[in-house]
Amino acid sequence: MKPLSTVVIILVYIVLHQIGCGVTGDAAYSTTVGTATATDIRNTVPRILSKYQYQISRVEESSDQIYVQTQWNNRTPFEDEYDAGVKNARTRIIIEARPRTRVGTILNTVRFTAENMVLFDLEGDWENRSLSQEGERYIRAIVNDLKADLDMGVRTF
Repeated sequence: MKPLSTVVIILVYIVLHQIGCGVTGDAAYSTTVGTATATDIRNTVPRILSKYQYQISRVEESSDQIYVQTQWNNRTPFEDEYDAGVKNARTRIIIEARPRTRVGTILNTVRFTAENMVLFDLEGDWENRSLSQEGERYIRAIVNDLKADLDMGVRTF
C-alpha cells in the first residue's frame, strides 16, 4: 500500500493536469490547436472565425507572438444554459501563436481560448461562466475545424 502522501501527490497532479487540458479560469476554455506557419495562421484563422460568425477586433503580430482576438459574439443561450437560468450569452475567441523552430522552418504553437459570459437577469451584469456541455461541444467544433485546416497547411518534404 502506498503512503498517503504519495496518493495525495498523485491526486494533485491529476487535478492540475485536467485543468491544463481544458478549462482554465472560471470562464475560459483553452487548448493547444497544434503548429502552423505565420502565413497559415494569417490565412486560416480569419476564415474559420468568419465561418462561425466571429469578427476579429484585434490583431497583433511581433517576432515572438501572433495574437488574434474577436469581438464578443452575442448568442442565444444553449439549451443547457437556458435550463440553468441563463437569459443571454456571449463568447469571445482568442488565438495566440508563439514561435517554435523546426528544421529551418519557423512553426508556431497555436493556442485557442474561448471566453464565455452570461446574463441571468436582463437588467443585471454580465458574469464570467464556464462553458456548458453544449457550449464546449460548439467550441470544440471550431477548434477541430481550425486544427484540420492548420494541419493541412503544415507539410514536411
